[in-house]
Amino acid sequence: MLAERELAVRFRVSRTPVRAALVRLEEQGLVERSPRGRARVAADAQTLARVLARPLESERLYEEFARERLEGRLPDRVSEATLRERFGLSSRDLRSLLERAQREGWMDRRPGYGWEFRPVLTTLASYAQSYRFRLALEPAALREPGYRADVAELERCRAHQQRLIDGDARRTSDAALFEINSHLHEVIVRGSHNDFFIESLERVNRLRRLIEYQQTLPRDRAIDRCREHIRVIDLILAHRVAEASTALGAHLASVGPEKSAPRHAGRRPPPVLPP
Repeated sequence: MLAERELAVRFRVSRTPVRAALVRLEEQGLVERSPRGRARVAADAQTLARVLARPLESERLYEEFARERLEGRLPDRVSEATLRERFGLSSRDLRSLLERAQREGWMDRRPGYGWEFRPVLTTLASYAQSYRFRLALEPAALREPGYRADVAELERCRAHQQRLIDGDARRTSDAALFEINSHLHEVIVRGSHNDFFIESLERVNRLRRLIEYQQTLPRDRAIDRCREHIRVIDLILAHRVAEASTALGAHLASVGPEKSAPRHAGRRPPPVLPP
């Protein structure tokens, strides 16, 4: 049986998202409810495996799409018909892919017809410059007068970093890992309540998104960086903001050169393991 309360405790969330997830699983025929409202797994192992594989395939296609653009194999402007043929996708799957790219800030629908890509960082030199810019910006945000972090959101970020350390990092895609870590850095900078710092970091993160998928660290090293994130978070939560600024600067100063190093030609993303 699947109890909402037990699932909420296990995944460290409220019962609201658990309830929504169970409804979604029920719609897919994977879960059924008893007359008393209790939920249980209804699908056989083969069906479960097929449904659970869908997000992994979607993630693989998304990263392939991003890589094609980053490596210059897609033009600045492109039609849906061209993309459908190139990637062998249905109209529905392609629309989902394009809407995600638009939502994440690196693609826009053209008025009337087709799509176009927004400017992004495409070279290791520009990628390294983005880290030097962040090194100047993010520790300074922590030194802003009256720095005040969103404690609840920072604690949620800490829990997410701990789950990555505990094993999630090895089954999390490059795109998802970027989302988690860039969100943490943005949460930290938002504590400055300085719109110039906040908007600058958000813009840099949009620009570096695609190249980040190719420069993702090996998972063992990514886990080490998650530990550094937790160190910064703990210092902020302990109101030791000056020390947090120093720790964040040390983190960026070391991870920047590491991630800006050339990768092997033809590098593929690390495998995403099933839960």
